[in-house]
Amino acid sequence: MFISSLVVAVNVSAAAPAAYATVPTTVVQNAVGLPDGVLYYVDGQKVSKEVAEKMNPASIAMVNVLKGATLRQIVGNVPETQVILITTKGNENAALVVELNKKLNRSVDLTNKLLLVDGQQVTLTEMERLLPSQLQQVTVLSADDAVKAYGEKGKNGSVSITTK
Repeated sequence: MFISSLVVAVNVSAAAPAAYATVPTTVVQNAVGLPDGVLYYVDGQKVSKEVAEKMNPASIAMVNVLKGATLRQIVGNVPETQVILITTKGNENAALVVELNKKLNRSVDLTNKLLLVDGQQVTLTEMERLLPSQLQQVTVLSADDAVKAYGEKGKNGSVSITTK
């Protein structure tokens, strides 16, 4: 089965970063096709729209959609207004995917944020050592919500990761 159209349902809460969202992928086949004017990356490598359309939906582990300033920070000055990053199952820890994810993580300002892994405070360097396959859940809280949850330590917001 090939992808003719990719439909992704996104539930973005106020706690999610506005720059991007990682969502479970739901693929629906129809005759519309993938959008033009978009950059496509599969497992960290730039591919054509045609290659992305021929992907087996069952092989997709996750999809990230980038727009605006975040797009420019990750892929540079390009004429396209969106980038679709597709990671296939089994390649979540591939070197190119990990490097792209590090760039993506750096596009979100984590300066002075409370960083937690499995409830323990960590440094940004420690957080960056985590592999995508280790992540179960990522929770981002605004400053107000982080103060409610963690007290004064959360005054600049927080990022909490739960591992598998």
